[in-house]
Amino acid sequence: MHLLSFYKIYPSFISLTDVPTVSVGSASYSVALGGTATLGCTVSASPAVTSLYWSKVVNGASSTIVTSGNTRYSGGTISSPSLVISSLETGDTGTYRCNAVNSIGTGQSSLTSLTVTYAPQNTVVSPASMTRNEDQSISATCTSDGTPNPTFSWVKVSTNQVYGSTGTLSISNIDRGHDGVYRCTATNSQGSDSSTLTITVRYRPVSTVTSAQSSVTLSSGQSQTLSCDTVSNPLVTSYSWTKDGVSLTSAASKTYTVTISASSDYGTYACYATNDIGQSAAIPFTVSSGISGTSAAPATGASTADTGLTSGTIAAIVLAILFILLIILLVVCCCCMKGVCGKTTKKKKIQPTEIKEEPKEIIRTIEIPRYVEKPVVYREEKPVVYREPVYRESYREPSAVSRQDVVIAEENFDILKYQTIPPSGTSIDGGTVDTLVEHRRSHRAAPAHLPALEYTLEATTTAEDDERRRRRRSKKRRRRQREEGEGEEREHRSTSRRRHRRKRREEAEGEPIIANGDMYYRNYSNNADNSEQYYYN
Repeated sequence: MHLLSFYKIYPSFISLTDVPTVSVGSASYSVALGGTATLGCTVSASPAVTSLYWSKVVNGASSTIVTSGNTRYSGGTISSPSLVISSLETGDTGTYRCNAVNSIGTGQSSLTSLTVTYAPQNTVVSPASMTRNEDQSISATCTSDGTPNPTFSWVKVSTNQVYGSTGTLSISNIDRGHDGVYRCTATNSQGSDSSTLTITVRYRPVSTVTSAQSSVTLSSGQSQTLSCDTVSNPLVTSYSWTKDGVSLTSAASKTYTVTISASSDYGTYACYATNDIGQSAAIPFTVSSGISGTSAAPATGASTADTGLTSGTIAAIVLAILFILLIILLVVCCCCMKGVCGKTTKKKKIQPTEIKEEPKEIIRTIEIPRYVEKPVVYREEKPVVYREPVYRESYREPSAVSRQDVVIAEENFDILKYQTIPPSGTSIDGGTVDTLVEHRRSHRAAPAHLPALEYTLEATTTAEDDERRRRRRSKKRRRRQREEGEGEEREHRSTSRRRHRRKRREEAEGEPIIANGDMYYRNYSNNADNSEQYYYN
């Protein structure tokens, strides 16, 4: 068996000696600028380590890091083998190695890298400014120092238009629109930094004359100053004028005054501006015949518009006003003829929809039992026992009883038994009905036979209850009338009406007949054969 394998299996039996075994905590470290980096180191040695140190490898050359006397470094000793670097600088970026020494030899760890990250700085655009003629090309480079490596972007400051996303800005066939300041911005995860580029574009003169200024209307004897307005870089150095393609040798300035003295003065004038880059295109002015409001030239030759209103303009304004007035007059006349002027449309009020409930018809069915008419045998006169009659609260018109039917309108009584009587003149026990009635009429207190119709009634209320109920309702009614403001006058009229109705009712009911404690009334009005009818009250 190999000795090393035997040692791994039985380490307590064999003790081997070798150089220290050294390992680092991580293969790479990334720490921000100004921070603290800790490079881990682990040492295993037999015999024991006698010394420990760290070295930095730059371009293949190794140099020992001296930790004693340097406040930025700590550790890197036998008791604390890890190296701590504080207040990191950009120069601390590199590769490091941990070394351990014992009596056998020196053990070295693998390389570990340290990267110090920081925002872009020292951003520079080269060249910082340039001047180019129109239609030429430009190229500029932007550099910046930062870790990790930054990205770049180019933006025109005046318009915020992006022109590039690399470190180089290139524009071909430039024109005067490219003139301005450009900003290069370098950005990474730690921040950003920027620098500027100024581009100056040289171009020949370009006309700024408007279409209104290039058209001039003059009448005979009037004059107008034409101005050759342009923009250019560099400035214009000379001007020239032509009329209908023929050069005007006497015109060599920016302005030219046209005076209409003959019809030949009308035509097309053109000016040309020249600088170091070249000559502008022709800038035309058309002078035509017409009415002008001024014969004097304006103070600034660039404007061809008159400062005052011409007679043609005034006439047009007057005609427009007259036309508007005529339209208004026609509208008013039509309105009056149709009769719609002055009328206002009344808004119809929307009436709320009322939901009327139809009164429900209450049908009460009164079942009248059938009866068989039987002759009534009148008995001898018996003494009549008088008792106080039970009066109802309100008087109801009594119902008539005839031989054909019986209608009883009593709410507080139940009919238990009834009989009918024969017509007037019928003989009963040797006498007639008329005789009996006449006898009762002259002798009210005398004994009398019961009428032919007999009732057996059962009262459900007493007179005292009816009286109390009547008084209570009367009291409530008077109180309500007083609250409604009707006063004592209404109460007096109501009392008079009640007395009058009671009197008429007594006259219509006829004479009462009291028999066996029951009160009856005789009535002849509703019987077709004039027979007497008796009804119970």
